[in-house]
Amino acid sequence: MALRATAVGKPRRVPVVQHLPGVGQNLQDHPGFGCVWEYEQPLAPRNTGCEATYFWKSDPALDTPDLQTGQGEFPFSSAETAARFDLPEFGWALLAGVVRPKSRGHISLTGPDPTDPVQIQANMLSHPDDLKAAITAVQLCREIGNSAALRPFAKREAMPGNLTGAELERFIRDAASTYWHQSCTAKMGHDAMSVVDGTLKVSGIEHLRIADGSIMPRVTTGNTMAPASSSANAQPSFSRPSTHSDIAQQGIRMAGRGSDQHLTGRDCGLNGEQSLDRAA
Repeated sequence: MALRATAVGKPRRVPVVQHLPGVGQNLQDHPGFGCVWEYEQPLAPRNTGCEATYFWKSDPALDTPDLQTGQGEFPFSSAETAARFDLPEFGWALLAGVVRPKSRGHISLTGPDPTDPVQIQANMLSHPDDLKAAITAVQLCREIGNSAALRPFAKREAMPGNLTGAELERFIRDAASTYWHQSCTAKMGHDAMSVVDGTLKVSGIEHLRIADGSIMPRVTTGNTMAPASSSANAQPSFSRPSTHSDIAQQGIRMAGRGSDQHLTGRDCGLNGEQSLDRAA
């Protein structure tokens, strides 16, 4: 929201310096849904508390996985589900996530003062396909969590249990939480809703670039820290004079060393394409 507070975008009661209607729009995040089991023997969280994950497809016909689940060594819940379910003091969770969401939210100012609160409309699960994928994600978590392989570690399934239909949908909406991957509100591209170009430069503003997760046109299929850090690491090279050919050759590694997820000059929009990654 720094752009809007400085009169870039569609600021609220602030004189406009550059009209960029995409500022604050296109908000994306990975919604997560905690499924919880009670430990057979109490165990305290160790190390990071979440060190296992998997990717899966909600539909075999999809080109790439659209689900990601993280295993947590604690009984993860939302305030709403904690009030409804008998959660254990010691438990573990499978946090089902939708990582190719179609829902879009927005961020806006509530006033011209920098200290005025920011209004965030996440719009999670507003697209029906996201709800459909979330149902599959939770069902898969239950299948794995209740499997014979994990039975020695589970005294009971605490949440959600064998819910179907409207009750399962209610659980998913109550359980929906952020994966803390909020991004895409100053997207890269060349259309009317784009904010930065392929060199991270804010359209129409000299000497101003953005180098964080907000520049992604679409949230990555997985965690966002490495892509955001890669954008920041690339920014100094973009600040120097460079040709489109130079940018296309260098590329930006998007998901850390040893990964095949990357952002190239083509993805920077040099030929109009804006896809940021392709999960293996």
